[in-house]
Amino acid sequence: MAARPLLLILDCDGVLVRSERANLAYYNHLFGLFGLPAVSEDDREPLGLLHTLSTPQVLEVFFPAHQRDRAREAARRVDFSAFLRFMEPEPGWIDVLARLRPPMKVAVATNRGDSAHQVLRAAGLCPHLDFVATIRDGTRPKPHPDLLLAVLANFAVRPENALYVGDSELDREASQAALVPFMGFRTALPPAVSSPEELAAHLWAVAPERDSGSVPPSFLPQPMQGKEIRMSQKDLFHPEDNVLKRGCQVSEGDVELCPCGSGKAFNKCHGAACECGSKKPKYKCCHADEL
Repeated sequence: MAARPLLLILDCDGVLVRSERANLAYYNHLFGLFGLPAVSEDDREPLGLLHTLSTPQVLEVFFPAHQRDRAREAARRVDFSAFLRFMEPEPGWIDVLARLRPPMKVAVATNRGDSAHQVLRAAGLCPHLDFVATIRDGTRPKPHPDLLLAVLANFAVRPENALYVGDSELDREASQAALVPFMGFRTALPPAVSSPEELAAHLWAVAPERDSGSVPPSFLPQPMQGKEIRMSQKDLFHPEDNVLKRGCQVSEGDVELCPCGSGKAFNKCHGAACECGSKKPKYKCCHADEL
């Protein structure tokens, strides 16, 4: 990180809140509904999965295929608020975030779904956050970069002008895929900090960003001038919130440059194949004659 970031992105579980006990109680309740064995606090590997994976990912790992559809329905009916009493807010964040905002923007990118806002409200953190991205926003969970890309798009900030703080290898992989600098929180993943206060000291020890860091119009995906490009509405930016719609390229001959500024084709940076079966990148980028 060459300069103080304009945008601080935080993971929820393991960073803002200590949620292992709450997650364990929630998933053991779900396992019990289907006669599956409970996970104990001593089962470090499965406990780590329950802590880092999204609920759809947990269902894929722990439930046999014939039970997954019913398990998804059961999970949607469970009210996570019953397990909030097991949640412990990480001390120090409210004070630190109050000092960082403004000028810094603060967002959360979490593999949680509907429960994310319940957890953040219970921890008293919502007034200190500018944006929350969850898998309910139509994005793929970490380690895919979708959550971080959604946050960057919301603020129109370049990846290098942001910092993502997470506590797992999934967080670091997502950060690398989105080209966002990474900071570990209470982990052996370097570089790392052990408390909100240590993070704040690190942030204020580096020089502030000289420019605004906002993405100029030329940086955002645009059609190449002088070439007719056949696109459907699903290939365009959403006109209201500037979030990229899920779609695929129409023409094989088009070259997609990633808006992260790397100069690489988008699918080599962040892309994934579209579900339509075309094997083309999921997100629409810009077009250019040369890479």
